[in-house]
Amino acid sequence: MVSFANVYWSSDYKSSIDQLQQESTTSLIQLHDLRKLVFSYIGYFTNNSEYLEKSSNELLPRSSPFNITAGSVGNSPTRRRIVSASVVASESAQNTPQPESVQSVTMSTAYNNYINHMKFDSQLLIQMASIIDQDVLEEITQFLKFQEPKLKGEVSRLQGIHLEYLTSVNKLDKLKSRHQEQLRLKEFHESVKSEETTEEHSFVEEDISVQEEESNSIEEEFDFPIRLATGLISNMEELRDLLVQLIDKVPIVKRKIPIPGYKNEIFSSDSLCLIVGKLRFRGFTPSRMNLEKFGQSLIDLNLITTSQFLNSKKFKSEGMWFEWSDLAYEVLNSNIPIESDNLSTTTSVSSSGQAKFQTEVAETTKRLNAMFNSVKSSIMKTNHDELLIDIQQKYEQELLTIEELKYRLEQGIFEASQFLQGFETAKIELVYKSLSRLSEILNRFTHKQAETLEHFSQDFLKRINKSVNYKHDLQILVEKFSTGIYFPGPNSNNQNLKYQFNLFKDIPLQLQLGQVESPILSINSIPYILYQAIKLVEKHPDLTQVQEYWISAIDHQTNWNMKQDIIMIISNYTPDLTDEISNERLIQWEFIKKIIEYLQTRTIEDVVCFIKSWLLEISDSCIPFVVYDSIVNIYQGKQEHDTVDELVKSLCSIPRSNLASLIFIIEHICHVFQLTVISKYQESDEIDQEVTEENTTDVSNKLNSMDLIGAVPFVHLIMRPSVVKNSTGFKPPIEIYGKFLADLLKLKVRLNLLTKLIDNETNIKQKRLQTEKNGLSLKRVSLVVPEVDITIPSTPTKEQTSSGTLLKSPRPVSGEFSLRPFRTKATPQPSPRGSPNHTRESSPTRPHSGSISTLLPPTVKLE
Repeated sequence: MVSFANVYWSSDYKSSIDQLQQESTTSLIQLHDLRKLVFSYIGYFTNNSEYLEKSSNELLPRSSPFNITAGSVGNSPTRRRIVSASVVASESAQNTPQPESVQSVTMSTAYNNYINHMKFDSQLLIQMASIIDQDVLEEITQFLKFQEPKLKGEVSRLQGIHLEYLTSVNKLDKLKSRHQEQLRLKEFHESVKSEETTEEHSFVEEDISVQEEESNSIEEEFDFPIRLATGLISNMEELRDLLVQLIDKVPIVKRKIPIPGYKNEIFSSDSLCLIVGKLRFRGFTPSRMNLEKFGQSLIDLNLITTSQFLNSKKFKSEGMWFEWSDLAYEVLNSNIPIESDNLSTTTSVSSSGQAKFQTEVAETTKRLNAMFNSVKSSIMKTNHDELLIDIQQKYEQELLTIEELKYRLEQGIFEASQFLQGFETAKIELVYKSLSRLSEILNRFTHKQAETLEHFSQDFLKRINKSVNYKHDLQILVEKFSTGIYFPGPNSNNQNLKYQFNLFKDIPLQLQLGQVESPILSINSIPYILYQAIKLVEKHPDLTQVQEYWISAIDHQTNWNMKQDIIMIISNYTPDLTDEISNERLIQWEFIKKIIEYLQTRTIEDVVCFIKSWLLEISDSCIPFVVYDSIVNIYQGKQEHDTVDELVKSLCSIPRSNLASLIFIIEHICHVFQLTVISKYQESDEIDQEVTEENTTDVSNKLNSMDLIGAVPFVHLIMRPSVVKNSTGFKPPIEIYGKFLADLLKLKVRLNLLTKLIDNETNIKQKRLQTEKNGLSLKRVSLVVPEVDITIPSTPTKEQTSSGTLLKSPRPVSGEFSLRPFRTKATPQPSPRGSPNHTRESSPTRPHSGSISTLLPPTVKLE
């Protein structure tokens, strides 16, 4: 390979220096472009990382429906750190998003996986940018930081030496010219023979000598070449041409107040910069900085002087005033020929500028005449030999300087070319290595991204995108946004407003079987409508079909049609009661007969649908809501053997009419689903049966299943919480309902409940007989069929006797005292719908809400 030191030479030195500068500039531009390329990759990955980070935070805020938990993925910003390639490789394997368990897969899981993947990509990209910064960009930056100033310094040093060399060469040429001129003057002085010829010829020669001497003296004021900002003035002719244009074109302003010692014509720095900016002389670039450097150079060369009292040596492109100096005019007139006839002087300025300089030319002419005379006398007396010796000494000194500068210049080119060779070698190696390292990093991280994306995609295909997850998400959606199952409010509207008849009032207020017939005690308090409806269902011979009817969902259309028919029957029917219009039980009996007659015309499926609707819409469920919480609490965190006794205890606290209805319904379900029923139930009150264990869980699960559209758990038919507390919706605890119904279907539980019911009925009957024995007569109203004694409601009422004596109601009918759920005062007022309030004068014999207190003689106190 050829050495740079052997091929970067030229005779003028300038060409080699320019080539060194051009090559070094090209190499530096290449390195800067390489740095820009690497930095663009860093910016690309950094911007993408920031975009992914920002997007992941915006796409999963705390309020997002996909946010699994507060403070989870996407809520806290990621702290960035600079790590090495080895650390990234190890952490990338650890931080790769891992799939979650199958049980927890939801839409939110899938969405959060994507957010995690975005965050992982963001972290991977910022780590990739940091590695490129450390391994590639840092090396290029350090190389430029160390080598660029040295390279530029070497080239600048060579340019400075070359400029000094050119200046010395110019000085040497001037010394040669002066030596030749001095020799001619010496020869001319010696050749003068006659005085006249000598005077005439001497005058011309003296004039020329003065002019040349003046020119030489003016040239000695300047060290050519002169730099004016970025422009270059090589000789006096170029300087004179520049001053001619400037003096001619720069606008002159007259002083308003003349100042002694200063010229009256001044110009502003603004106008000077404007004219200079339009001029085009060698090497000058018109910028604000270069214009101010140009003006400063004029001040330094004493070509312009400030017109202000405080002479400022600093040139500014705005707001300053100057005047042309005497030196500028001397340069301007240094080449004007002098005519011996009138000693007048003309300038080489264009005709358009002559008028401007007339005054200055006149003054200059006077000065030149005086100077001519002095020079003439000095030439005549000059010692030419001494002048020649002085010029020769200066020439020799300048020649030594030139040789020194040539040595420094050649040695500098040699050293700079060697340094440039080393620089170029290192630069080429750096470019190849940097691009190779960059490609390696890109390839490795691209493979890492591809691998991560492959795992991510496979996880979605094999684990997340499953039909079971679809159902799971749908279930979660239902649990989150559903309000609850079918839960109609109590139907408190009377179907017949005239007779105040309401089919859906509370069970204890319904017409009971014991008020129509004289049954045994175990079924005495069952609502008559419920008893007859279930009897219609039990006539169906196919129990399997009846099972399907009970398991099936409520047919709301059939239910609506039946309600319409019943309402029309009740509203259009007018019972023939004559004088018994005030008898509420008789009114209920007449309307219920019509309803039963209508039910006999419907199918068994419709009757079952009617029973379900009736159980849902009565004022309070069969098991009142006051014991709902206590029953639910029994099955929360307890074993099965601990629940039976507490369940029986809780159910025995409800009113006997509710308890009788519950036992009757459960016995019907056991009969339909072929479970063991209580022997001789509805035939005798004597209980003598052995308890047998059987599996009731399957029947409970079937009855409480909600797989069908519109399905309602069976427990929801017989037991519901407070409507007021659950007006916005109710989600039943299906698991607890299953355990509760399974226990309720057990023969042991049913026998215990029936035993308790019979004991309560027996106690009530004995109290009634004791009351009659004590002389208290009860006025009865006959129905179509024989009537049993009137039951006593669980909530007492107070009536005032004619003599002002307060009658106390007897003890509640249930075995354990409990208030009605909707009555909280010590002396509740009768409901205007459940038990209409009539004065004694208007209805002296009408029973009041089934209360026995209105049937007792008003003059007897009950102790």
